[in-house]
Amino acid sequence: MALDQENGDYLGSYQRFFEDFITNLNPLDQLPIKISGYDCTEGEIVGEIIDMTLQYLNQKFCPPSLQAHMVRLVIEEIKAMCRKQPEDCGLKPHENTYGPLKLMQAVTSKVNEICFRYLDNSRLALLPPPPSTPLPLATCYAIKNIRRKMEDRSVVLHDLNTMFSIKDDSLVNYYAVFDGHGGQDAAVYCAAHLHQYLVESIHYPTNPVLALRDAFQTTDARFIEKELNSGSTAVVALLVNKTLYIAWAGDSQAALVKNGSYRQLVNPHKPERVVSIYLL
Repeated sequence: MALDQENGDYLGSYQRFFEDFITNLNPLDQLPIKISGYDCTEGEIVGEIIDMTLQYLNQKFCPPSLQAHMVRLVIEEIKAMCRKQPEDCGLKPHENTYGPLKLMQAVTSKVNEICFRYLDNSRLALLPPPPSTPLPLATCYAIKNIRRKMEDRSVVLHDLNTMFSIKDDSLVNYYAVFDGHGGQDAAVYCAAHLHQYLVESIHYPTNPVLALRDAFQTTDARFIEKELNSGSTAVVALLVNKTLYIAWAGDSQAALVKNGSYRQLVNPHKPERVVSIYLL
C-alpha cells in the first residue's frame, strides 16, 4: 500500500479511485476475494467485514486515507442489513452463524453500491479530509515457498479509530504479521479478528498495553472454540500518534531500523528462551 500523496487534492484522488473502481468492476465475478473456511458468529462479523472490505478495496488501490471511512460505512450498513435481512448476509438460523460466501457477496455488493454513490459530486464533496498527520508509508510482501497454500497473513489498518467509530483524537495505525503453521486457518482468523478484539477491549483506547493483552487472549480463546487444526505466531505493531507498542506470540520478529542501525523489538518465544519465575 502506498502513502496517499494527494492530500492537497484529496477529492480529486478519491474521484479517480471511484471512477476507476466502477469502470473496472466485473459484476460476473462470483469470488472476487479470498474467504475463510469457517462460519462466523455474530460477535465475529465485524472482523470479517473489515477483512473482506479491505481485500476488495486494496485490489483497486484505494487511497489509504479513504480506507477507514469506507470500511466504517460498510460495517454500519452491513450490520443494519444483518438486522433487517439476516439471511441475505449468510445467516444460518439453525446454527446461528454466518456463512462466508454469502457474507462476502453482501459485503462486496455493498462496497460496489457505496462506490457508485460517490460518483455523485455532491456526495463526493462530503467525504472527510485525510488526517492532519500524514499516514505512514507501509508495504507488504510475502513468499509462499514450497507449501501448497500461503499460510501467512499480514495486516495494515490505517486510522483505526475512524474505522471503528472510536471517539478519540489519537491517530492509531495497526500493523501485524501472522506466520501460520499446519494450515492457514489460525493466521486467517488472527488477521481478521485480533484488531477487532483489541478495539473491543475495555482497556481501549486508554491503555493500549492491556488492550493488546486482552486481544491476544481473546483471539486465542475464540479460535480454539472453532476446533480447527492449525496454529500461528503473531507480531503486532500499534502506532498511537508517535508512540509505538509491540506485542507478540511465538518467534516472529520485529525490528526498528534508523540510519543504518537496528534494534530488535521482541524477545522471541523459543524453547531456549530464558524465563524468570517469580514465586508469590
